[in-house]
Formats: sequence, C-alpha cells, structure tokens
Amino acid sequence: MRFRKFLKPYKTRGSSFREHTIEERGITVHVMPLYAHFCGTKSAFQQEEKPMLYQINMITEEDGWIVIDTNGWASEPVRLLVQSVAKEMGKEVFQPYEGDAQYMIKGDPYKLIYQYDDVFGTCVILDKMEDRDEVVALLERHFEKLRTQKEE
Repeated sequence: MRFRKFLKPYKTRGSSFREHTIEERGITVHVMPLYAHFCGTKSAFQQEEKPMLYQINMITEEDGWIVIDTNGWASEPVRLLVQSVAKEMGKEVFQPYEGDAQYMIKGDPYKLIYQYDDVFGTCVILDKMEDRDEVVALLERHFEKLRTQKEE
C-alpha cells in the first residue's frame, strides 16, 4: 500500500479530498477524515445554536497564510466570514474552482483567498505581506461582528 499526496501551488489549493489517496494494486481510494462536534450532552444532531467564534492561530511569514481556529464545522466558518466581508465591501463572492471550499471577493483590494480544507482548516491567504496588519484588523472586526450577530 502506498500513500500519495498531491499538492497544487498554495494559492490554487482547494479541498484536500483530492490530495489524499491510498493506492493499492492499481486501485486509488480517496481517504477523507470524519469529524464530529458535540455540544454538551446533546447528540451531534441536536446541537444548540452557539455563536461562531474565530481566533487567529498563526500567520506564516514565508507565504502569508493566516490560520484561523473556529468552533464551526467544515467550511461553514470560512463561508460566513467571506460573506460578511463581501457584504461590508458591497461586493460579490465567487469560487475560483467549482466545488472547492475556496472563495474570493470580486474587486477585493487585498485579493484575499478564503479557504477551508481538512488539512489546514480555515485559512485566509494574503496576496501581499505588506497588507498583513490591515487584513488582520479587517478579520478581527468581522470575527467580533459574527460572534455578536449570533448572540442577538
């Protein structure tokens, strides 16, 4: 059995579904980890409505990835974040690659890529490192906005 990992360049990466495969006797099988999030003693299917929480975990210096910890599941947090930013800018969200949990905003002055995959989680990818402080301030403002929006 041989494990193979296919990586596209960072700025064009999409879902890790295509990246992790197991090849055995000429048959390729896609491996997708399963995650279950539970709230208290309730089952995963009867979760309470909780406010979405976001926190910047780290920012990579070499390639400008802003890694974000969230309490949401799968691509929901990144989708809500990009929609919030786009709404404030009065612009439209689009997906550069159909089917991937990767989003951009048409006319975004920072040319940010908002992405979720099973390997890296929720990330925002900077186009230029010079925009780092402004983008972090923008994200922090929307983290707070999304947190208080669910509490109301």
